[in-house]
Amino acid sequence: MSEPFEDIRYAVLARKLLASGRARSLRQLLGLSQRQLGAVIGVSAVCVSSWECGHSRPQQHHAVALGRELAQMDEIYNTVEAEADRVLSDAS
Repeated sequence: MSEPFEDIRYAVLARKLLASGRARSLRQLLGLSQRQLGAVIGVSAVCVSSWECGHSRPQQHHAVALGRELAQMDEIYNTVEAEADRVLSDAS
């Protein structure tokens, strides 16, 4: 996939996950603070909070960066969840 289309995909992903509340859920499930997530994408905790509450929307370049991070976070969460399910099924 070419880079411009990949960037659009990540920006759309970020906006959808913010609108649905999944962005906040992923961040919290992985134990990240708004400050930590903001530091990774180059914004303040106040910006992350504002996005999560729906008071504002990220600029395109921040939406791309956020989408990339959220995609990685979702992958990590799904891997951990699958491993936990496997361990629990092995224990029973």
